[in-house]
Amino acid sequence: MPDVVGVLQNLVALNTLDSLMRVTNAVVQTTLNGAINNSTLTIVLTDASLCPASGTITFLDNGEIVFYESKSSNTLTAATAGRGADGGPSATSHADGVQVEVRAVARHHTVLVDAIMQIEAAITKPIQTYITGLLVSRSSTTAIAISAGSCWDPSSNKVITYAGGTNSPSLAASKVYSVYLYNNAGTATIDVQQEDPPSTAYQGTARKRATGNGGRFIGWFLTNSSSQIFDMKVDEISDGAVNVLWQAATYTAPFRVLSAGNATTLTSVSLAGAIPRYVATEFFATVSVTYTTTAGVMIQFDIGTDGTNHNFAFGTYISAINSFGFNTCWLPLSPSTPQVYYAMAAAGAGAGLSGYLDVQGFKMTR
Repeated sequence: MPDVVGVLQNLVALNTLDSLMRVTNAVVQTTLNGAINNSTLTIVLTDASLCPASGTITFLDNGEIVFYESKSSNTLTAATAGRGADGGPSATSHADGVQVEVRAVARHHTVLVDAIMQIEAAITKPIQTYITGLLVSRSSTTAIAISAGSCWDPSSNKVITYAGGTNSPSLAASKVYSVYLYNNAGTATIDVQQEDPPSTAYQGTARKRATGNGGRFIGWFLTNSSSQIFDMKVDEISDGAVNVLWQAATYTAPFRVLSAGNATTLTSVSLAGAIPRYVATEFFATVSVTYTTTAGVMIQFDIGTDGTNHNFAFGTYISAINSFGFNTCWLPLSPSTPQVYYAMAAAGAGAGLSGYLDVQGFKMTR
């Protein structure tokens, strides 16, 4: 990205003295070489060697400030609306030989403030985990939308920025897809792969593709039996993590992960196909039961990986109203194993008892 006055490059690329609009030796002073009128955009100076590649100049005869976009030798090219800039006097004519200075103006201060604020935000956590925006959602049944944002790209070891857009990948039925962003010869590029998210993080919770372009993992989606993308609502919460809520009929496959269950000992329930592997830390579920009596039942959930070493995450007592009851809850997960164990309390067994577990959404790290 070229240096542009007022455009902060910090975190995207290293700033130069021009992009930060240095004022050399406090004041750079020269003269106008040739008279101009109030609409002239090509300004020739006697000596522009110490002027930045882009920036501002001030005419000393009336204080007019000019924002120029480029410099070629001693010639400055002002922006279309660059004359009479920064709240100073309006554009006017200037005679040959008028003194011109490069001064510190409000624009310099604003860029400096922005730079300091971004630096302060960045140093509170490792830059290699940085991500903001880049939310992956459904655009249509055959395309995804990626919101504008930026992230650290482990393939190029720099922060890259994506302007937002859509992507229409090749899709198959009932498959999971991971979405990556990488630096493709200077262009932030979306890459969609039919695969689980990376199994390990390269730092913190940030993950990269182990093969190919090595891009940054930014999102995940799922297709149905007709090779169409399931709809979902995605919200950024903190440190790049997102909440995903399915906007689909969650009482059917693949979101109904337990149907008519009545086990009284811990029994595994696979969540594969309803949440992503490795990156999901919690899932939002509806727990429901049907039974022929009006007695309630206790259902316990265990996030242990073997059903023996218990780590009970949730227990809910559901009472019957017309032989049906339900509850909604967030349940934590062991990210490497997308499953939970459930058991009905023995006292509630029998009497036509059937338990159901529907995945409504999940929390995902990136």
